[in-house]
Amino acid sequence: MSKYLLLGGYSPEAWTRMMETPGDREAAVRKSCQDAGGSMEAFYWAFGADDYVLIADFPDDVSAGAFSVGLASSGALHDVRTIKLITKEEGQALLDKGKAVAAGYQKPGA
Repeated sequence: MSKYLLLGGYSPEAWTRMMETPGDREAAVRKSCQDAGGSMEAFYWAFGADDYVLIADFPDDVSAGAFSVGLASSGALHDVRTIKLITKEEGQALLDKGKAVAAGYQKPGA
């Protein structure tokens, strides 16, 4: 499983519905993660440009994308973003490969 960070905002209509009929958004999001084959690690509301922050595990990019598209298609969210997170070990492997690429890269005009 890979870890993903999901960010976004609620529409004004969604905020109105949540104020009028409060519910357990965390439970709803957890179920949707499971429906996409994933599991939710953490769910937070946030101040600023994003209204929510979610960390979840999904078996692959397609499942993570399906989760995002499924929720975004409801119209209750906006600016939905899905970011694949990498481990420290994956980051080191990335740097090692990047070093090899940089060594052989020819700059424009060189």
